[in-house]
Amino acid sequence: MRNLKFVLLVMAAILLLSGVAFSATTTLSPVPPPQMVPYVLEGVISAIVPETGAITLVFPNMPQRLPEGFFVNNLTRILKNGQIAPFSALAIGDWCRAEIKPTTQNVPLAVNVQAKTPPVAPPPGAMVLEGIITQINADGHSITLSPPPGAPARPPVTFLVNDATKIMKNGQPAQFSALAVGDKCRAEVVQREGVWVALNVQAGSAAPPPPPLTWARGKITVIAPAALTFTLLVTNAENPNGVARLFFEDRETKIRRNGIAVGFGDLKVGDFAEVGFVLPPTATTNRLRAAVIEAKSAL
Repeated sequence: MRNLKFVLLVMAAILLLSGVAFSATTTLSPVPPPQMVPYVLEGVISAIVPETGAITLVFPNMPQRLPEGFFVNNLTRILKNGQIAPFSALAIGDWCRAEIKPTTQNVPLAVNVQAKTPPVAPPPGAMVLEGIITQINADGHSITLSPPPGAPARPPVTFLVNDATKIMKNGQPAQFSALAVGDKCRAEVVQREGVWVALNVQAGSAAPPPPPLTWARGKITVIAPAALTFTLLVTNAENPNGVARLFFEDRETKIRRNGIAVGFGDLKVGDFAEVGFVLPPTATTNRLRAAVIEAKSAL
């Protein structure tokens, strides 16, 4: 009996020591980092650091909210007042909407940035008119504005343009002769001796309708990040084995992957993609500009 108790004690000691050794030598697998979720920031630019591409936003409608920042790089698409713009066009005081996609290091990197110059308050007694130019009287130097499509109905308004009127067309100083019927127009006018006279006129050419897109569907087989190009193996009824098409992207290209707006660097070889592009008038190049890229990760 004593020998049996001794054996049992020895076995218990061995099991105990084995457990200690196991716990001392075994390491747990690291917990994978949480997936960074894209988000949107809307506010007013309060600080810009050109050296690092950093931008800080404040939120005037939410005074209790702390300022938040993000970064832009050479793949960030930037629009200023509806036009493609460089980073240098952004200014403190601009309204800004940024689509943020954090990097794996949790750096808030903007995929798209849309900024607008804040409107300048008109001088006392002035009225702001916005609409479409529907008539121009070159002899009388007058312009007639009508409401834009979708706006509440109102009578057209005619005003004079004189030598003191400041005229801008597509963001550039312009002459009265540069204005055209169909232009979008914003004018600050004052009434003098019963006649409306423009202090300044900001006009923009009517945008032509975008050309129809042709679509190609297939698998991405090659990506060249430096050249911003990729090769799509297009398969269809005419080409069951696939034919390679070379595409390039620019700042106007809209890219989504798995339903989320991304940059060109987020596309992967093996992704299935639907690419919308405009057929060139002549087949003078093997590269096609991608206007829209809808990609899905390979299963």
